[in-house]
Amino acid sequence: MPAIEFPLRLPRRFELWSYQVSHGVLLLRSAPGPDQPTRIDVQFRFTSDLKLPAVLNDLVIDLHGDRYALVAADYPDGYVVAENVQVAEDDLQDRQPSVFEDEQLVLHRMRYLHHFRQS
Repeated sequence: MPAIEFPLRLPRRFELWSYQVSHGVLLLRSAPGPDQPTRIDVQFRFTSDLKLPAVLNDLVIDLHGDRYALVAADYPDGYVVAENVQVAEDDLQDRQPSVFEDEQLVLHRMRYLHHFRQS
């Protein structure tokens, strides 16, 4: 499984898609469209703090101390404090479950990157 090389540049439009309180799972999603036939999900796990708008354009994720910095073209100072981040690009539609949530969907995954913090 390839590790993320920071800074990770994702030149697409992402939306704050979901947040599951029980495990602090934050999902950002870039849906497929006419110019981008794939979907990209960015999942943070064990999230303890965040500062993000609902939409991020031209996303850049970097590692800064105990947090992941999220910089967008129109939002320069976002962040997520989390234990790890995973990125998956797949051929699924925007309303289908994430490949992180359903093991049967892993066959649709075209690219996977991760970063896990060392304890």
